Amino acid sequence: MDAGETPEVALARELREELGVEFRQMTYFTEFAFDFPIHGKILWRYYEVPVTAEMVSRMVLSEGADMRAFPASQIMTELHTVPYDGFAVWMHAMRNV
Repeated sequence: MDAGETPEVALARELREELGVEFRQMTYFTEFAFDFPIHGKILWRYYEVPVTAEMVSRMVLSEGADMRAFPASQIMTELHTVPYDGFAVWMHAMRNV
């Protein structure tokens, strides 16, 4: 995050820079805090950001050129993710069950 940015402003800026699309709706979902001896405290925040097919068609992928979209079920069973990202996906997928 840049100095003075809120997490939401930083997320919107990063998505705009990486994908070339303005995301206006984002909803805080959860966060995990870690205390590493070498790196200190690290906070991972997760947001739900709705994406329409029209938005995907306008994306300009630069640094995110390898981006792909996956359903939660595939992320949880077939892809290799770091444990806290996988857990956040699972929490999100199970939120209305």
